[in-house]
Amino acid sequence: MATTGKGLPRSLKGAVIPIPAATTATAGGVKKSATVAAPSAITATADTASSASDVAGLLVDHNDLVTKYNALRTDVTNLRTTVANLLTALKAAGTVS
Repeated sequence: MATTGKGLPRSLKGAVIPIPAATTATAGGVKKSATVAAPSAITATADTASSASDVAGLLVDHNDLVTKYNALRTDVTNLRTTVANLLTALKAAGTVS
């Protein structure tokens, strides 16, 4: 069988081979995964060094820091959930195993 020099039979030269659109059920050029929601907006804020000069001021700064730490934990948990959802969708689509 004569080839085009690229390993394809000459009968395929100029052939149009339809590739279906990828969906969650059909593999096309690639198989489309399910939609994954974007992570929620970050709520944690930066903090500054304490300028308290007494115990009461340190307590206020400490409680503020704990609040910001808890906001950061919430943000990390939301991001982890989004990444887990993305991996689940990609695994279900067969894109990754």
